[in-house]
Amino acid sequence: MRAAFLLAFAVLLPLSPDAFAHNGFTFTPNAVSVHQLHGLVITTPISTHTRHTNWNEAQRIPISGAPTGLSISSVTSTGSYPNQILRLTLAWTGGNEDITSPTEVTFTGRSSGSNAFYSVLSAGDHSGTLTINPTPKFSIDSPSVSEGNRGETTMTFTVTLAPAATEQATVSYTVGTGTATSGTDYTALPAMPTTLTFNAGETSKTIDVTVLGDTESESAETVVINLSSPSPSYTSILTSSGTGTIEDDDRVLSTDSSLSSLVLS
Repeated sequence: MRAAFLLAFAVLLPLSPDAFAHNGFTFTPNAVSVHQLHGLVITTPISTHTRHTNWNEAQRIPISGAPTGLSISSVTSTGSYPNQILRLTLAWTGGNEDITSPTEVTFTGRSSGSNAFYSVLSAGDHSGTLTINPTPKFSIDSPSVSEGNRGETTMTFTVTLAPAATEQATVSYTVGTGTATSGTDYTALPAMPTTLTFNAGETSKTIDVTVLGDTESESAETVVINLSSPSPSYTSILTSSGTGTIEDDDRVLSTDSSLSSLVLS
């Protein structure tokens, strides 16, 4: 009888309130893009907690800072003490364009009161955050260069993807209608759409335009590059057109009419 009592005591001892330190939730993943939200499962270790009888009630974990359209569709757990994992499945009805900057959403597990979800071994509520990034968007800048009197100068357009995609992404570009003349002011670019490929994690690509120098005095001229056909479907184009300016650097000597009035004596 004495041996049985000691065994039971050994099993109950780990559930003592002072047996563990609790550092709050740490979610995996901790950052995602908007298009990944619907059906996303985020997990967090909860080895310092014991189960509550209402384990499957999503409303037991309040969320704050969430954009309209984000909710928890279910809450479950896997494993057993001391290796329990809390699984939160998210639902998203806000589309891809509702977030314009990174947003931190806080999930809180209540340890007491009407919203208590489970019994914690240390007092107080515990929370964790998930960072939601906007969907990846393509943009192009508008550079400028001096023309030069001879030879070639490179004018570089930069196409950016922000935030970076988690898979390969592409965008096409074509030459638009500018005031510079292809073949005279700059080397001709392909007439058909050209594809830029961004591997997962890449954020920028460049398009080089070769400017042809001359000594002719003329106004500044432009080369226009247009973006189209972003892929995958959740990506979009933020800035669809870039205008590169070729600055003229050839001076014209003006005639001073006052010189004609000079009388030699």
